[in-house]
Amino acid sequence: MGKDKVIQFNKDFKKKEPEKPSKRGFGLFNEGMCFYNQDKNELALKKFKAAEKEGYESAVMFANMAWLYGYLGESDKVKEYAQKSIDIDSEYAFPYSLLGRYYHITKNDDEQALKYYLIAEKYDCDIVIMYRATSELYLDAGDFLKAVKYASKAIKLDPKEAYSYYWKGYVYYRNQDFKSALKYYEKAEGFGENFNSLFYEMSYCYSMLENHKKGIEYANKYIFIDKKDFWGYYRKGFAYFQSGDDSNALEPFLMAEKLGCKEPDMYSRLGFLYSIKNNNKQALKWIRKGYKLADGDVDNDYYCSYISILATAKQYKKALDLSDKALEKYPDDYRLLLSKISILQCKKRYKEAEEVTNRLLAVDSEDPYSIFYEALMYSNRPKKERDYHKIISLIMKIKDANIEDFGGRKAMLASSYYEIKDYEKSIFYFVEFFEMPDNSEWLDLNLKEVKKYFKKIYKKFPNDERLISISKRFPQVL
Repeated sequence: MGKDKVIQFNKDFKKKEPEKPSKRGFGLFNEGMCFYNQDKNELALKKFKAAEKEGYESAVMFANMAWLYGYLGESDKVKEYAQKSIDIDSEYAFPYSLLGRYYHITKNDDEQALKYYLIAEKYDCDIVIMYRATSELYLDAGDFLKAVKYASKAIKLDPKEAYSYYWKGYVYYRNQDFKSALKYYEKAEGFGENFNSLFYEMSYCYSMLENHKKGIEYANKYIFIDKKDFWGYYRKGFAYFQSGDDSNALEPFLMAEKLGCKEPDMYSRLGFLYSIKNNNKQALKWIRKGYKLADGDVDNDYYCSYISILATAKQYKKALDLSDKALEKYPDDYRLLLSKISILQCKKRYKEAEEVTNRLLAVDSEDPYSIFYEALMYSNRPKKERDYHKIISLIMKIKDANIEDFGGRKAMLASSYYEIKDYEKSIFYFVEFFEMPDNSEWLDLNLKEVKKYFKKIYKKFPNDERLISISKRFPQVL
């Protein structure tokens, strides 16, 4: 969200003007220069044109005419008169800078623009805006070091110009060096800059550096500048969301939407925020609205959110259909594969789940979730095909991994140890499973399997106080 930039070079580039034969033309040129220096641009151009008509020619006059034509909106004349200036004096820097601007702003030809900016620099053209423009071209070309170099030249040339500090901060921002970006953003703010893009980017940087209080503060500064601009509320919503404060994220997102924000990632967050409130109707409303606004052209993050909300609402068929569509676009996306496996597991379509699990393992076989689903794949095979030692080995690899499995690892260990007749370990993992506060989802989906093994172990050890306690707290497993 960089600030809109209109590159308008200074017109007071100094060069000694040699006298030419046409006395009347030379007089008209001098009159034009008086008007030019007084910013009476239309009168200046009129005098310069009259001087040219009298046969007067000079590199300075033609360069000034190129500048004036650009200023007055006649961009086609810029190239013509800049070239006339160069034809007279090929080492005069100013017309090269004007050609750079012409190709940069008017023609969007970055290669030609950079060529002329560098020629202007070669002939000692020192213009702050030109250095920033050169920096911008290098940044867009992916040459971060040169982008920093020319941003630094702009600051060195005029250390009191605030926007140059903003620009150097923006170069770092684009390179995701948020700490360095803030260093220059803070200097720009200290010089009095207070435009909304500065505050937006400062808020984003602070959020990325996990200084969430400052992230929210600068989002509010943006809103203070313009309460009707949705970007401030959009950023504020994300500042709260990134801080983990879901309850306060909702209001600014809704305000941003009311003011016209159509950013897909905001709609996916709105869907998520309502989903965690167990308001599936509103969650589906927002996620569908964003999908429709984007005409279905969304990224993998959006697909993951949409699929998750559909699954939470138990709309499994729609979730699977959307998974298939998403995987056509992103065939090796890890999270999309995980989502599809999870839904197939919920529907007990184990053979299809195994096929997708093999795709997941081909993408990343070492991730804890991959290993978990590989163990689950073996666990869901027909009993005669199950390798319980393999299941235990896989689960033990990720026993302490921070993954959300709702007790699945402990339940699989309990049943697997039972099958290899290590009953003490089976009881140990049943106890751990039933002590978990978030085991309800696994228990609901796999009650039949958990019940089968718990009844077996309970029958073998009916007097075990640990099993008796479980049976009292979870009577559904007997």
